[in-house]
Amino acid sequence: MPEEAEELVGGWIYLHEKKAEPSYYGEQVTGWYKAQDDTVARTNRIKFIFKPVIEGKNVKWRGQSHVMAWTGGVVKADCPHEK
Repeated sequence: MPEEAEELVGGWIYLHEKKAEPSYYGEQVTGWYKAQDDTVARTNRIKFIFKPVIEGKNVKWRGQSHVMAWTGGVVKADCPHEK
């Protein structure tokens, strides 16, 4: 998993209340670290470090969009707010 976490550095996360609405918050992934959480079954965790950016607001939902989708998943690395 550390390899996958490293691939996400430089990417973006956008938070949406609903898929039909633009993001209310967005951040760029700046790093990650290993963490231990003994309160859950899978104790070895990876936590991400984010940098909030104003360009992360009002970005359209991308990725999985079926009715039950609660995450868009990992999508192509281009940043829609830079177009």
